[in-house]
Amino acid sequence: MFVGDEAYPLRTDLMKPYPFRQLDHSQRVYNYHLSRARRVVENAFGILANRFRVFRSTILLHPDSVTKTTLASVCLHNFLCDRRSEAYMTPALADWEDVDHRVNEGACRRDGLGSTQCVPAERSRNPTLAM
Repeated sequence: MFVGDEAYPLRTDLMKPYPFRQLDHSQRVYNYHLSRARRVVENAFGILANRFRVFRSTILLHPDSVTKTTLASVCLHNFLCDRRSEAYMTPALADWEDVDHRVNEGACRRDGLGSTQCVPAERSRNPTLAM
């Protein structure tokens, strides 16, 4: 299934919110949960794009290579998170909810892509000169 917003046409494999006119309680609950699901996906992609430069622009590879690149990035991300690497994943990077269920924007959304780098470089190096 795909999760989308109102702009997408209705398809059998796409979940989109009900229009915001005269919603009953179950439709409001559905829209709320769908909105949270979209936020999770946006957070996940924002973190990947923040950490792996390949996701910052159009990936000019064969679709099979894009799939492998994405899966490898997710595996590497999960590995680094399991290692509890504070340098890789700071607690404030992703969105978070307070006790009143208000969503607070994380650093990758608030500051933009690439604003929080993994490990700051001590000095710039030219790899071609190091050989």
